[in-house]
Amino acid sequence: MFRVSLEADQTIVGQPIILRVTVLVPTWLPKAPVFPDFEVADLAVRLPPRSSGPTSETIDGERWSGVTRSYRLYPLVAGEFTIPSRSGLVTFADPGASKPIESSVSTPELVFQSVIPADAAALAPFIAAEELTLEQRIEGPNESTKPGDAFTRTVTARIEGGLPVAIPSLISVSNHPAFAFYPKEPALTETIDRSKVSGSRTESITVVATAGGSYTAPPIELAWYNLRTKAVERVSVDGFTTVSDGPAPTRDLDEGQEERALLAVVAIGGLLLIVLVWRQTAPAVSAWAKRQIEAWRATETYAFRQLSAAQKRGDLAGVMRALEVWTDRLPPAHTSDKDRLSQTLQALGAAKFGRAPAPDMAAWRALAEALRSVRSARLAGRTARTRALPPSLNPGVSRP
Repeated sequence: MFRVSLEADQTIVGQPIILRVTVLVPTWLPKAPVFPDFEVADLAVRLPPRSSGPTSETIDGERWSGVTRSYRLYPLVAGEFTIPSRSGLVTFADPGASKPIESSVSTPELVFQSVIPADAAALAPFIAAEELTLEQRIEGPNESTKPGDAFTRTVTARIEGGLPVAIPSLISVSNHPAFAFYPKEPALTETIDRSKVSGSRTESITVVATAGGSYTAPPIELAWYNLRTKAVERVSVDGFTTVSDGPAPTRDLDEGQEERALLAVVAIGGLLLIVLVWRQTAPAVSAWAKRQIEAWRATETYAFRQLSAAQKRGDLAGVMRALEVWTDRLPPAHTSDKDRLSQTLQALGAAKFGRAPAPDMAAWRALAEALRSVRSARLAGRTARTRALPPSLNPGVSRP
């Protein structure tokens, strides 16, 4: 006998419905039953500790024995949930034979509803719990800093009587010309007993001052539905402002800005030529200017300037993009050069994103020194190879 039942046909989003599965046989179970899988989209299925246990029942005057198991079904969204029929396997002893009997069983289709209370209909996202708290911890100088200083903001939301997966993202990441932001992956913990589920969501971000300026970390607030008081409540942590005492951030030319500036100069020159000489020269001058711009942007010098700008502003992603372009415009590197750059970038990544980040100014200085050294060596090697070409392959060398 395979019996499946739901304790209710409706629940609140994020709150469990208990699904009980009972297996009974006329003898005993030499093997544990293979229970079906009840997973469907937007439904979290949990099996708490001590949720399975032996059971027995008198059926038609005979004693049947078996096992019962209680699942917790947590709907994550509002709506109707349908769990289709699933298959399981029961193995029980045959009193008239030595070989156990295997029997395939099927569950009935299960349907239930998940709703949001009317008083909490405006909550987005909807969080239902018996208790929800927010904690904030700041490590490092976060009021008065200078370029190179770093601090870490950690925010933890703790929930009781609700799933921690229902807690949304806590810390937003923004762009700032004087500060760099390095968030870590959120950490979720979950515990469950026979009565309720609880857990936490922890988010952490390291903020590094890269220039002079002011940054305001916004306050964080969560609205949630209290299952005990049947009312919407709010929890929050304060924001704060950080001031970095240093030179204002330098504004690197964005992509296309340098080209537009050069084109503007050429356009002015073209207008003067039109007035002073003749109109027919303007198209030729404009085409020449564009060729000069394209030629300049294709040089190793331009690529290295872009790379240096990313290094100076502490933009690791920008460094990686610019490094690929720059190295393509240099002669092939020696293995030692590649190893030095690789080791320097690994050290910088470890300093930035490691579990216990160290001050990274030394790593940035080491990267700048490595780039200058590698560039000098590789350009010197290119010059040497050019001079070593035979006269027939080097037009710049006069023949005897």
